[in-house]
Amino acid sequence: IKLEPLKSQPAFSNNGLSGKALILDNKHYYRLPIAGTPLANNSNNFTLSFWMKSGSNYTSEIAVVSKEPWIEGDTQPFEADDKLWQWNPNNSSLDGGAWTMITMVYSRKDQSIALFINGENIGSSVNNEVNSQRLNRFIYIGCDSNEKFLHHSPMVIDDLAIWDRALHEIDIQEMY
Repeated sequence: IKLEPLKSQPAFSNNGLSGKALILDNKHYYRLPIAGTPLANNSNNFTLSFWMKSGSNYTSEIAVVSKEPWIEGDTQPFEADDKLWQWNPNNSSLDGGAWTMITMVYSRKDQSIALFINGENIGSSVNNEVNSQRLNRFIYIGCDSNEKFLHHSPMVIDDLAIWDRALHEIDIQEMY
């Protein structure tokens, strides 16, 4: 799977790191084409995992954004835009400036997403978008499927991994 820049060529940070981490900000966001991969199959579950570090020192919360309302948990229009919906899981606070491992397990059977922070399952919700045709084409990083930028503060991501199956909670805890 090859990363496609949507606005600017990829930029990397090595500030305090031994390697490089991909920058996400209002000029750098991406999509991963998945046509022709096992992820394009509507019956396959899959898992995404990555490490992220905010460019801000303030605590923030994770919001999972979709074009469909979420059935469980705190769901609301994203920034008063009723065409996008965000799910804010409980206990999803991230320490500003610290590395955090984010893992999302997508179940196509029950159309759910389970979210893990630092190996801990913090909740799941259901959404019709999991089985939509949009997921057969791209996975978006740093923007929504309309290819619009959504981040409020710059961040970096590292060690992005994609599995063509649902990882078990024990696997995620061991990986963390």
